[in-house]
Amino acid sequence: MARPRASRCPHCNAPFTPQVLKTHYLCGYCGHAFDLEGPPLPAPVPRAPQPAPANQSVIMVLAGVSLMVLLGVMGAVFALSAGGPDTPASTMMTDWF
Repeated sequence: MARPRASRCPHCNAPFTPQVLKTHYLCGYCGHAFDLEGPPLPAPVPRAPQPAPANQSVIMVLAGVSLMVLLGVMGAVFALSAGGPDTPASTMMTDWF
C-alpha cells in the first residue's frame, strides 16, 4: 500500500509521526497496530449467491390441485359403487295391463 497523504491512524484518525524505514506502527491513542507499506491484502473471495426462496404460492396451488383430484376420485368411486337396485325393473308387456 502507498503511504497515506496524512500521517493518521486508519482506525481512529489520530496523528502520528512517520519514521524512515519503519513500516509497522502502533497508534499511541487507540493502540491499533497497522502497516503503512506491507504486502498487499488478498482479494476478497466472492460469496456464492443466495439461493432463491421457495415460492410458497406454487406449493399451495399444487397441494390444492392434488387434494381436489383425490376428492374427485373418491367421489367417483363412491358413486359407482353405490349402484342401482339389485334386480332390474320388469319390462314385459303383461305388467302394463
